[in-house]
Amino acid sequence: MTTKMPKYLTGSFRRNCDRYEIISTLGRGKYSEVYEGIDNVSGKRVVIKILKPVRKVKISREITILQTLRSGTNIVELLDVCLDRVTNTPSLIFEFISSSNLKTILNQLSLEDIQHYTFQILKAIDYCHSRGIMHRDIKPMNIIVDVNNKSLKLIDWGLSEFYIPNKDFNTRVSSRPYKSPELLIGYHYYDFSMDIWSTGCILAAMMFKKDHFFLGKDNNDQLLKIVQILGSNDFFNYLQKFNITVDASEMTLYKKYCK
Repeated sequence: MTTKMPKYLTGSFRRNCDRYEIISTLGRGKYSEVYEGIDNVSGKRVVIKILKPVRKVKISREITILQTLRSGTNIVELLDVCLDRVTNTPSLIFEFISSSNLKTILNQLSLEDIQHYTFQILKAIDYCHSRGIMHRDIKPMNIIVDVNNKSLKLIDWGLSEFYIPNKDFNTRVSSRPYKSPELLIGYHYYDFSMDIWSTGCILAAMMFKKDHFFLGKDNNDQLLKIVQILGSNDFFNYLQKFNITVDASEMTLYKKYCK
């Protein structure tokens, strides 16, 4: 039986993934399984991301965004899209950079290393923002690092989205230690700045040799941890500016940290 390519995919994609061979597992997530593999035609190592069956629009959006970002500064390169015979869902084929991510070296970096890697992360974010795209899941696990030449690539664009002014966006994105305050309070009209906040959290973690600079047990506790360290004055100004209300009992807690 011939496997048909789903109608919602466009472009000249391969009918199946027979060209690629899986070597080892790199990671598993909610929406995909990721493997190190080899391209049997070119002989080059690749990364194979097998997408789990999810909403068609989500898969289509991720592919479109990766195509939009192709050849971008410090952005992982999408090489191919093929169809997995077992699940009948697309597999994304990426360039292989390294099997290490920033989390594995986070507490070992010199000041010079921290400056270098932060600048490289910001270059990647600047490029994706210039193309109108929010990553929405910046964290050390999504930054692949080649320590030999100190290069990095920003990966995992499954939660990314095109920014549209005044659009109501989903706030259930990003990992809690890197969530910006607007996500924590459920403010849906956020913008590119959420990625900058996440990068700041990574910078603080590198500087202070901590796996997570802010780490709460839930969204409310996460926000409290932020206010405890940074104070609540700017937070209150932010709430007033955007006409955002929070629970009265929580406001009492935040007021303790006015500076």
